[in-house]
Amino acid sequence: MEATLLAKRLRPKTYSIALYLAGLVLLVQVAAIFLVFYFRRVVTIDTSAPPLPNQAQVAQTPERPTPAPAVPSAPSASAPVQAATPPAPTPAAPARITPVPTPGRLAVAATEDPAQRVKALNEEAERFQTQGDLRLAALALFKAEALDSRDSTTLVNLARLMTLEKETDKARTYWQRVVDLGSAAGSNYNLAREQLVLIDSRSTGTSANNAPPATTVSAPVAPTTAVTATRALFVDRIEKTNTASNGSNNEFTMRVVLGAGIIPGGIQPGKVDIKLYFYDLQASGAIVPSRAQLKVNFLGSRQTWANGQRETLMATYLLSPDQARIYNQKYYGYMLRIYYDGKLQDERAEPDNLLKFFPAAN
Repeated sequence: MEATLLAKRLRPKTYSIALYLAGLVLLVQVAAIFLVFYFRRVVTIDTSAPPLPNQAQVAQTPERPTPAPAVPSAPSASAPVQAATPPAPTPAAPARITPVPTPGRLAVAATEDPAQRVKALNEEAERFQTQGDLRLAALALFKAEALDSRDSTTLVNLARLMTLEKETDKARTYWQRVVDLGSAAGSNYNLAREQLVLIDSRSTGTSANNAPPATTVSAPVAPTTAVTATRALFVDRIEKTNTASNGSNNEFTMRVVLGAGIIPGGIQPGKVDIKLYFYDLQASGAIVPSRAQLKVNFLGSRQTWANGQRETLMATYLLSPDQARIYNQKYYGYMLRIYYDGKLQDERAEPDNLLKFFPAAN
């Protein structure tokens, strides 16, 4: 009798535990299904910048190594020993020296004005290019780009130089960077738009005369037919606004407008992978992942790119004065790559040489 009563008292608890476990398993399954659909609709954004290979020094690369001084041989036992003559005092070198215009050197006048140095380097590049030395022309332009990565004249000259060297992809990148400057590029804007149309028409075998006309400087940048037919996503434009009260580059916002191509069924946000990396420049010349406070997110809760709609990515960069002083570094540049379904669609960098340290996988 007592055994029967004990079994009756235990049976409800056993059933309750079983029901709880069954309910828990059901909730887990429902949550898993929900997460699958959720992540299919969420764009992946990666801002964890990897270190540059071999601690590359982009901004302070010497033109050529200085030869090691010759080591004098030991005096012969038979030769008379002469008293060493103390060397004449060497006058202190100025902070900047104008190099003598010899082969392999750049003859750029010393000046404290970066704009004048950029102009002089572009003139030197033109002279080297006229002489047929494209290597020195490229060196001069890369120096100008390091001084001012948004100078449209430098970007145009680099695009033309890349065209001469049959580097169509690099030429296109420089033309696109001119377009990204918008009205700040002046007359170079329309020139860059025309060149992009020409490059895209060649890549698809269509006639440039049938390509969409270039837009005006004030109008939104419309993608060419070649771009929308060959890319799932592309960078429409990038707008960078400095918000620092002291005029430094250590505080700004960046607005990245992304457009979509012609994709059957439309863009699936879960296949979109955005890599936006920021880098800082240390006093030693080393380029390192930024220590700034970063905030990167899309405007709006959902990104669909439906019916030709653009989606806007906002990025905020803040390197406080204390961080800049403690770590002795400042903003250097950024690298942006857009992937869809694991394939590279578009890329931008400021300065462009950041892309060379991380060649795209596809």
